[in-house]
Amino acid sequence: MPMKNKSPLVTDALDTIPSVDDLISESVRRMKDSGRLSTERANRDFGGVVSDLEEAIEQLYREYAKAALDKLVRDCTKTYAVGNSSDPEYCERIVRAAAKDITEFEFRAGQGRKSRAGSTWEKLIPYVLDMLGIPAEKPTGEAARKFNQIDRIVPSVDLATKKPDQAIFISSKRTTRERWRVLINEGRLGYLYMVSKGDDITGAKLKDMNQKKIIAYVPEKIKNQNEAFKKSSVVRNLNELPEDLKRYALEQQLTG
Repeated sequence: MPMKNKSPLVTDALDTIPSVDDLISESVRRMKDSGRLSTERANRDFGGVVSDLEEAIEQLYREYAKAALDKLVRDCTKTYAVGNSSDPEYCERIVRAAAKDITEFEFRAGQGRKSRAGSTWEKLIPYVLDMLGIPAEKPTGEAARKFNQIDRIVPSVDLATKKPDQAIFISSKRTTRERWRVLINEGRLGYLYMVSKGDDITGAKLKDMNQKKIIAYVPEKIKNQNEAFKKSSVVRNLNELPEDLKRYALEQQLTG
């Protein structure tokens, strides 16, 4: 639920934390500068690049969150520093007055952290696909409403609209708890590629995926440590995603 009577000190502090897009841009720049991000590596180790970027963004977020909390502490000290500093109760009054702001900061920052994690994953997959030049269009306008919870479509939104059985729909969901039923019930004819962490895919969900033409691409470690995933044809190594999409796009060009 939205918090009423938000502290302006907390809001000012949280506003110093960059948006997800800005965090991605800065993390990409850092990884490129360090030699850990390149088109060649993304082709060879797609899942590793996505995981490294996600980790880099999380680390960067923590840096900004710490700086934001430091700002809040300084602002609270200035705002609540009333009276004589030699008074034995001076510091106690500041701490007591600031406690509510610190508590609010932790609550609102925690909410933002959860929202940012899901949004980061959804933006990262298309970003790395774009790096590789894979034709995957983002539905916008009426198409975005028609293809609910779909992040990209291969090879094009136009084909998905006219011949949906010949398109690949991509949905990036960090966990299958995120609007899973919407994906299951989506009225589409083509295959849906769900890119997920995969560690919460249950046997029941595997059955649903088989029936609804959903293929999950999960990190290599998750794929290899789960016996059901090893045997399943609908759970694949995330590293295979670029080549599978390129091959499908090429087939569509040759048959189109």
